[in-house]
Amino acid sequence: MHIFAISLVVVAIHIWGGVVYAEPQISITNSSLGVTLCFFASLLLIPKPQPSILKQKRYPVIAILLGCYCIQIVAIAFLRIDYSRPVLLAGFGFTFAWFIFFRHIQTKQMTLTLHRFSTADPLRFASFSSVKLLDTTENTQATDIQLGVVSDFHKQLSENDARLLAECSLHDIPIYHADLLIERLSKQVNTDNLNPISITLFSPNASYVKIKYLLESILVVITAPILLVLAGITAALIKLNDSNEPVLYKQQRTGYRGKVFIMYKFRTMSSSEESDEAFATSELHRIDKLGHFLRTSRIDEVPQLYNVLKGEMSIIGPRPEQPGLAKKFQDSIPFYGYRHTVKPGITGWAQIEQGYTDSHEETSKKLGFDLYYIKNLNINLDIYILLKTVKVVLFRKGV
Repeated sequence: MHIFAISLVVVAIHIWGGVVYAEPQISITNSSLGVTLCFFASLLLIPKPQPSILKQKRYPVIAILLGCYCIQIVAIAFLRIDYSRPVLLAGFGFTFAWFIFFRHIQTKQMTLTLHRFSTADPLRFASFSSVKLLDTTENTQATDIQLGVVSDFHKQLSENDARLLAECSLHDIPIYHADLLIERLSKQVNTDNLNPISITLFSPNASYVKIKYLLESILVVITAPILLVLAGITAALIKLNDSNEPVLYKQQRTGYRGKVFIMYKFRTMSSSEESDEAFATSELHRIDKLGHFLRTSRIDEVPQLYNVLKGEMSIIGPRPEQPGLAKKFQDSIPFYGYRHTVKPGITGWAQIEQGYTDSHEETSKKLGFDLYYIKNLNINLDIYILLKTVKVVLFRKGV
């Protein structure tokens, strides 16, 4: 695959050179050769991938690529070789994109093979087809363990488990707590195991939260011209559809630190029988054809970008609940209030993984996704949620 990919790039470079220049250019030939050498040099230097579920060092593709291209530039300057700047830049961009794409495919399809202590119940992992657990015996040595070992530290270790634990520590072999590994696999926090001490660890990075607000505000401002045109067309369609109804739907929602604010949406249903304590799925009968289109295309959410600029919401975060429902859940679901430690979002982790909820049980499950997002809040997770949301909007599939 790698040979095929770089061959296509080299062919494309020479075709481009033939179109732009009347005669073959030695600079294009030299640069395409340099791109090929940097491609295979980086391929050899980049470490082998591990299953994506495991915590590992950052993928060093940028550092390695920059190193290879810096060496090439020094060689070009020292030997006075003719080169093409566009070819080198294009080669760098392609190589970076290819390695990121290839690593994603690799890690997504890899099976995670781990050893387990006798305390780790294999039945808890039965629903995860990407995980394979190998039993440890008295003959198992630390050198036999490749990626790591799983243990349930809520249970007493046997003598053999204690021996292996010590050996794994000496050999720097990862030891995974069963609860935390299942959390990563299921992409949600098990709320049954939470306690007042463990919940205090769910504190988002204050610096990133400030940077996130700045980035989201810039994104809204940049896209404002397109969004304003879209909003104007949508408002006109709503008025033509029913001139008696207001264009915007305003509703109180519980936001950051439990503060109530007014959330804006384009109206997608009739205003009769509105309730402040109803699940969204219980009012679907009030949605007309235009409203159905606005909802499936997510255009009805556009006015919430105003809430983002006001600092009341984020583009990405837990979906805000109605104050009445939020109070009920906070009284009946333990630690529910911790989802208010970050700003609510237009889209979020629970939205793309679970969707809308219409019961107390599903809301309790949704809390697990919200807490997972808060616990792992970082730019990579936000970008993943944003891309997944775009995919849902474009293909009209998902939640």
